[in-house]
Amino acid sequence: MNSALEGIPGLLRSRASHKQSVFAASKRQFRLFKDTSAALARWMQAHQAGGDDRVVIAHKELNAYAFTLQFGGDLLYAQQHTNVFTLDQKSRLWNKAYVQEDRSRAYFGVFYFYNFLADSFTYQRSSDAGVLLARVFINAEGFFFIEGLPQFKRPLQDFQYQHFNREERKRLMGLLVQAAIAYDLTAPPLKEVWLASVGDIQAQRSESLMRTGKKLGYKTQRDLGEE
Repeated sequence: MNSALEGIPGLLRSRASHKQSVFAASKRQFRLFKDTSAALARWMQAHQAGGDDRVVIAHKELNAYAFTLQFGGDLLYAQQHTNVFTLDQKSRLWNKAYVQEDRSRAYFGVFYFYNFLADSFTYQRSSDAGVLLARVFINAEGFFFIEGLPQFKRPLQDFQYQHFNREERKRLMGLLVQAAIAYDLTAPPLKEVWLASVGDIQAQRSESLMRTGKKLGYKTQRDLGEE
């Protein structure tokens, strides 16, 4: 066999096959996240203060890798990436004994959780901005960490002690909903909306003229200089 080809079978076993295992495990976890979201929607409907029918609460499965949870004027968009990732070699992840014992533990499925305005989807305002509240990294053994808001408190440094389970899913979904509700939409500065051309109005007649999105009043762990 050509020497350039000799290492390929081993790489297929150690890398490609393991990545398939990571993806399969993360897909199972994401399916459970969908169940948690649907259960939370039912719980919020049952405990809705005053029973105000104008406040829409709804879970919707979009496909195998995405779902939404709407609560009032907010919408949580959750997505599983279809690829498997690891971290940069400069990350402190590689210094952990848990990873040094088995480097395959440093491969992750990744979930993204965005907060959008519900009207952005209802009125198909394609230029509206959403905010990434959190992204979850989870390995084939179910250990995980979260990048995002400080209140999630599941950082990389404790990764080897954090196992993803039913209580963790419920906890994260609850924190995501609370974070989205807690921060309100603020009007943009007048100078940002001072002028509009006829072309702008004609091109966007079917949707809101102004790009709309929340400016959330908090910093992420990365903004705070934490890893």
